[in-house]
Amino acid sequence: MASISADAAVEAAVVPALQQLLSSPHLDVRVYVTSALCSIATSRRQRVVVGVSMTSLLGVMADGLKRGDAAIQLEAATAVRKLHVIEGRPIQEAVDAAVIEPLVGLLSDSSRPTLQREAAWALTNIASGTSEQTQAIIDAGGIPPLIQLLSSPDYGARRQAVWALGNIAVGGSAACDLVLAAGVMEPLLKVLRKSTKVSMLRSASRTLANLCSRQPLPPFELVSPAVPVVAELIKRPDQDARVLRQGCLALSYLTEEGSDEGIEAVVGSGVCGRLVELMGGHDSHTVRRHALCAFGKIVAGNEVHTQEMVDCGAIPSLKALLSSPRRNVRKEASRAISNIMAGNREQRQAVIDSGVVPQVIIMATTDVPSVQEEALCVIINGVGLGSQAQVEYLVGCGCVGPLCDLLVDGTEVAILGGALVAIHNFLCTGEEVQARDGLPQSPYRNLIQEADGQNRTSQLAHHPDGDIRNRVGPREVEGHSRHSLGHHGRHRQ
Repeated sequence: MASISADAAVEAAVVPALQQLLSSPHLDVRVYVTSALCSIATSRRQRVVVGVSMTSLLGVMADGLKRGDAAIQLEAATAVRKLHVIEGRPIQEAVDAAVIEPLVGLLSDSSRPTLQREAAWALTNIASGTSEQTQAIIDAGGIPPLIQLLSSPDYGARRQAVWALGNIAVGGSAACDLVLAAGVMEPLLKVLRKSTKVSMLRSASRTLANLCSRQPLPPFELVSPAVPVVAELIKRPDQDARVLRQGCLALSYLTEEGSDEGIEAVVGSGVCGRLVELMGGHDSHTVRRHALCAFGKIVAGNEVHTQEMVDCGAIPSLKALLSSPRRNVRKEASRAISNIMAGNREQRQAVIDSGVVPQVIIMATTDVPSVQEEALCVIINGVGLGSQAQVEYLVGCGCVGPLCDLLVDGTEVAILGGALVAIHNFLCTGEEVQARDGLPQSPYRNLIQEADGQNRTSQLAHHPDGDIRNRVGPREVEGHSRHSLGHHGRHRQ
């Protein structure tokens, strides 16, 4: 308490004197006074120093940036940068004071790398605000000189440029497109390849992930050079956890929406085994989850992509993740298994041979709804696409009841349609078993009736969705031939 009182006493004595000096006719005096007042505010994390207008302070900073000598410009740029920690972060006031254009101008002065760093740092903080505030930097021509700074020999200037561009990239799709179109990828990837400092790798991998996060995806040719670089970063055995997380995020974005060219590039980079390793055993939960997310996007591709992951030993890792205490991990692991189950016969058999099906069936009946939905998709894909032997196995594991429980109006239409196909294929397999074993009736028809499946199916004849109504009819009860899952099967994240 004594130190706080002493600080307050010093401030009470100093601030009035500094206020008077703000009226000095000398620009250098006004800038240094402004810097001192900003330091007082930032040290106390206050919005302003009592009795001092933020607008007047920013006006002095703008003048110093525009008209001061080298030392004054550095002092003014540093003062603008420090505003970031003041309560309320007066970013809009800084934009209104017209500090952005002179800050952008200072980025090109390669003879003063410290000034470049402070100017880039101030712009980084402004770009952390709203998309409109970020747009002000773009309108001032800030992107090209920031990209030029990526090649600066000065570490501090280079790193601040990386941060600023990362902030601009998340200012909206248009902002991200402008950064990519300006040629950021080559110098940014060079930073990632050449850097040995963890701090730079963290910053650059974050910026790269931001550039790849644009939705819809940017033209793949603009971001495809990132794939081999990210793969090499991820494959380093002693890589920093934050770099791994950002790298996995970048791969996840690049394979978004089942992008075949993105998935093909990632699989071709040789990173699949490392993703399986990370999702199954890294110490960091966030690394495991982001690796799982990237993995899930790949197995949402075609059967060749899926087989690459299966060959890397993915299924045992996914089985272990089903026991995670985190529901989002269980959900994503179930979805990945569902997509493998939607592959070819051998891939479905690999899932069955892993012994994961009984665990999935338990999850389909006892887990939280979001996880239940994904676990049920595993069953639907297994029954709807499986061979007679595979369907028989699933029946033996007790999957009829959970599927019949889906046959209600409130079930999502896509899942309900898949459940109807699965029930129909149950009946087809039951007829095959009946004929093979010489039974008087289908054993699976009885199981469905015991689970109230036949009654529930008939009640769906009045479902509001036409596709559901078309699937419900005599054939759903009699089951003459197998149906395809159609629009169901693999599903995207």
